Amino acid sequence: SNYSVSEICTEYLAGGCPDRKLQTRSENAIKQDSDRIKQILKWKSWPEPERIDQPTLDRYASFRQKNCRRGHGGRAVDLEINTLKNATRWAARLQHLRSDPFQQFKRAYYGKSASEILHCRERMPQSAEELHTIAQSFFETRISEVFGWQLLFEAFTGCRTSETIRLRTDAQNQHQPGFIKNGVLW
Repeated sequence: SNYSVSEICTEYLAGGCPDRKLQTRSENAIKQDSDRIKQILKWKSWPEPERIDQPTLDRYASFRQKNCRRGHGGRAVDLEINTLKNATRWAARLQHLRSDPFQQFKRAYYGKSASEILHCRERMPQSAEELHTIAQSFFETRISEVFGWQLLFEAFTGCRTSETIRLRTDAQNQHQPGFIKNGVLW
């Protein structure tokens, strides 16, 4: 292959950071990948893409963690390597690479093994009754009542807290998202 990591990343961005089905991702996802690629390309020791191996990733992780502004950098490294993995997978599908060099890598740098990672689906309420019991505990005092409503709203909509906070509440009529009337959010 004559493609460098920089060229693969540039083409990946130009292609809209396609997902596994080669569909263009959201503007927010493209912005995040663009920011991650800027970090990836700061490291000037990338070999040819098909020669990337686990020791290469270890060296990148060490470089990145030394240059991290917050935390220990493990999560940033994982996200950046995942972006690079997506770019090389895409390049392999377009036959810019003979093979995807990331197929055999499983290591994460976040500092937790797979058995230590706790997913929200493992801690979510298992029934409506359990959900209402949790919400009821928030409604017992006025100071935590807002969390009870937030819990119920997020459970009903499937939104995350960060998504809920960004919802509009300033619409002028009921045909616009964010309109509130009689306690109903449209």
